[in-house]
Amino acid sequence: MHRRSGDPRHLYWTVFVFSGAALTLIGPALTELRDRTGTDIGDIGVLFVAQSLGGVVGSLVAGHLLDRFDGHRVYAAAAISMALGQASVPFLDSIRQLAVAFAVIGFGALALSTASNSLIMWWRGADVGRGLNLLHLWFGVGAIIAPLLALIAVDVAFLLSAAAVGLIGSATLMIDSPRPVHLKRDDQMTTTAPVILLAAVFFAFYVAFELGYSGWLHTYGIERGLPPAAASWLNSSFWIAFTLGRAAVAFRRVMPAPKVVVAASLAVALGGSSLLVAGSAGAGPLIWVGTILAGLGAAAQFPMMMTYLDRRIVTTGRFTSIMLAAAAGGNLAAPWLIGRAIDSWGPMSLMWAALIIASALSLVFAALNRLLGAPTTGLV
Repeated sequence: MHRRSGDPRHLYWTVFVFSGAALTLIGPALTELRDRTGTDIGDIGVLFVAQSLGGVVGSLVAGHLLDRFDGHRVYAAAAISMALGQASVPFLDSIRQLAVAFAVIGFGALALSTASNSLIMWWRGADVGRGLNLLHLWFGVGAIIAPLLALIAVDVAFLLSAAAVGLIGSATLMIDSPRPVHLKRDDQMTTTAPVILLAAVFFAFYVAFELGYSGWLHTYGIERGLPPAAASWLNSSFWIAFTLGRAAVAFRRVMPAPKVVVAASLAVALGGSSLLVAGSAGAGPLIWVGTILAGLGAAAQFPMMMTYLDRRIVTTGRFTSIMLAAAAGGNLAAPWLIGRAIDSWGPMSLMWAALIIASALSLVFAALNRLLGAPTTGLV
């Protein structure tokens, strides 16, 4: 196949819109899938587990392949895998079949995310912060679209996303892939096992907060008596705030130090989670304000933490895959546990879970920041 050189970012960004939709569509689709399969809230949560298990495997496989093969071949294979999983969902009506389909979706989506993050870092080189923020901004756009598409027709949403991901992802095969670029900087320290462990735990808790909360938010709204349209807008409000937060960071002329952005984001997320607990007896104004603040607080944490780590240690495709596998692990445990908690103690469990996870995330960041030590410049 003849390839041309060029800027691949527009393809990465476009596919990431649908990657965002793929990983978040499960939340708004839960009610219909629960009715279709005849399962309760606790049991339908197995779809989160399946999607996350697939994601763990997809991240690790992609990281292994990226260090050995052409990046765009790995990227296209991941996109096609995700598309196949999505395209099968409308035709399945058993919980076991759907679990397999969501495992395939998770495998493809996290393999695609691993490839996207690595390729952007290789393409951007030293100017990685803005590139990662713009990439993850488009994830938020997809997450906004997902519940609105599901409100129209869940099956149509899965089929449209599958077609777009498969076609656009495959288009990367026509463009030369970026090559690994590892720039050793004065502020970079040797990567140690404790740094890797704490960074992995950070990303696990981050995704537990982001997708654990948003994944059950539509169900929370329904259980609290909101009409389906209002529940979908409650879910979308999180992702609208999330996307606006990422845009605010991505388009700043002067980028603050990454660790400052992460610390501020954690403070906002904690404040929003506290409001969620205060308003957990209903679905009134505190829930809407808390959800918006939670979305704003979650917005920049992932890309800015990746930027922070890239400036403090040497990152590789394998390192990125470990971080994203840990993130998938957070999505593996948290939504399932939250679903069980909702089933046992009621919908207010979701709000308490958000506060507990946000608090744990802040403690892990403090420990990791202490371990990384003080840089010699103010850019970190």
